Formats: sequence, structure tokens, C-alpha cells
Amino acid sequence: MIAEEEKKHFSYDVKSKATDAERTANEKLQQLKSKMVTPTYNVTIQDFYKVKSEIEASQLHQALAAMPKGGLHHVHTTAAPHSDVYIELTYDPACYYNERSGLFKVFTSPLMKEDGFMPCNEVRAWYENPLEYDEILRQ
Repeated sequence: MIAEEEKKHFSYDVKSKATDAERTANEKLQQLKSKMVTPTYNVTIQDFYKVKSEIEASQLHQALAAMPKGGLHHVHTTAAPHSDVYIELTYDPACYYNERSGLFKVFTSPLMKEDGFMPCNEVRAWYENPLEYDEILRQ
């Protein structure tokens, strides 16, 4: 049974109409992605030029590069992932939040940090239950 929350996500209709071949391709791409994005390391929020060769050498990049331009160049992060994907990113130590501006930024070095930004994990630690902070971010 599909959860009501999942049915509200904009991609539900697309996923529900996918062919078996499309589902298989998606599973394979997700497996390749899981080699680059783990609970302790997310290549997508690192300094791009430091990880560029790692990305380009990955099987995921090679698979996407072999696809038509749409597969590689048209993923819009403001529309594509569910909010839980973004919340998961806030567990990375490089993710900071500025409550005044409502902006998240990635600082891969403490020297890069801008005024007003706090590490999300530090703010999360202020709460008795870390899921409270996740819910605040979700709202």
C-alpha cells in the first residue's frame, strides 16, 4: 500500500506509470548513486573542483553521460527531490543554516563560513529529540 504522503509528491504519477524497463533503469541508477552518496559522505555537496575527477570517473556519471542531454543536464534540485532528501543533507557536517535569511549553505572548511550561518548538526543538538529540528526544517 502506498502512503498518502507519497501520493502527494509531484513525481507519484510519473513513477506509477513507469514501464518495467524504466523501473529497472532507475534501480540501477539508484545503486550507482548509493556508491557516491552515503549517510556519512555526499559527493554532491563537496567542493566541485576537488571531487570533479571522482565524479567523472564514477559509473553513475558514465551512465548519465551516455544518455541523451535530458538525462544529464536537466535535473533541477529545487523541483526534483522530496523535502526529506534535503533534510538528510543537513546531517552532513558541511551543511549550515542561517535562520535570518532562511538559507542553507555548504562550507567545506570552517574558514569559508559566513557570518550568521550555524552548522545544522550543532543546532540540531540543541533539541532533546533531533527529529524536532528536522520537523522545523520541513515546515
